[in-house]
Amino acid sequence: MLLLSLGFTSDKCDVYEKINRLSSGFKDKGINIKFVENDDGRMHFIKCFVKDEDSLSCDLKDVKRRFDVHAANLIYEIIIDNYQMDIINRIIKNNYYYLKATEIGEISKKCADVLTGANLNTNENYMAFISMKNTIINKVHEYLSENTDIMIDGFLRFRLKDINMEVNEIVDRVVEEYLIEKEYNEFIKLLKYFVEIQESRIEIVNIVINIDGSYSMYDDNLNRISGEALKELIGDGLDGEQNLDDLLVSSLITMAPMFIIIHNAANIRNKEIIETIKSVFSDRVKICSGCDLCLKRNPAHKF
Repeated sequence: MLLLSLGFTSDKCDVYEKINRLSSGFKDKGINIKFVENDDGRMHFIKCFVKDEDSLSCDLKDVKRRFDVHAANLIYEIIIDNYQMDIINRIIKNNYYYLKATEIGEISKKCADVLTGANLNTNENYMAFISMKNTIINKVHEYLSENTDIMIDGFLRFRLKDINMEVNEIVDRVVEEYLIEKEYNEFIKLLKYFVEIQESRIEIVNIVINIDGSYSMYDDNLNRISGEALKELIGDGLDGEQNLDDLLVSSLITMAPMFIIIHNAANIRNKEIIETIKSVFSDRVKICSGCDLCLKRNPAHKF
């Protein structure tokens, strides 16, 4: 009994490890599957048959149903492993042709990570991965339930046209994230340069993060740096409209201290602010693991 005739571009796919894995799983259940291969020069075909049908203790239709479930997952892996980069690169080159080759390469890799589940650092990426996987597997399984012959190139072109919309959405989001990250990195680079060329106005700034998440600053003698003291240090550079995070970063950049010590870091509400300070000031930043200022002088006053 023919279970599957799988056609694919011969110079594109290496499916043998996947086919052997599928065969081994059925062999463990007492069902032997044999393969017949042929090549017409451009396309390669693998046909899967049930071997020794007469000796089977289970119904052939049941074998086909079970085989189709596993084959759908196998074909999904082939599509993701061998065809996804062509789809991604085509979309990027059509929609974002103005990007540099290096940028296209980085974005393609990030998109591929989402589609393979290798980079699910956000809920959106996780949902995109699950949606894409379910869409492909369900459509392949639906097709195999009525057919034994499937040519992957043609199936992608005619049966999975709608996945291009999902891939488009993934590419758009990854490009947006990439450009935001690039803009952020360029901004950090500019701030680093500004800090490096500026003369330090104070040697040490101790940042104490209070229990409520607000910040207090002290100099190297553990004297509180108040709003008035800040004005003396940095002049009129403070904007009354700034939020606390912006005020902290802009104050530090203007003062350009030689060292920054952050106390009670666990109280921070916005975790990214510490990463921003580290990015701008690099090895000038130290995280205190416990001192008198942390343990005994965790003050209530705020900015």
